[in-house]
Amino acid sequence: MKIHEQITPATWCQGTMFQTARGKKCRLFNAFACCAHGWLLRAYPYGYPRARNHFVEVNDLVSIHAWNDAPGRTFDEVKAAFRKADL
Repeated sequence: MKIHEQITPATWCQGTMFQTARGKKCRLFNAFACCAHGWLLRAYPYGYPRARNHFVEVNDLVSIHAWNDAPGRTFDEVKAAFRKADL
């Protein structure tokens, strides 16, 4: 299953890479929600560099973290970026 098919408003976060269901920072293995970068790590543990580079190239980004955490960034924009990259 691709990221754009799994990600929901509840499972996407900003300001931290990984978050528990209660909104506390955590590590990947305890994560309920992830930022865009975290979703790439979670979904592609063995193909992460390739998936990350593809996501950055297709969406013309410099920094996934800065893009994900930009003021006003919406869940719909994040989901659309994953869909555009076919991830």
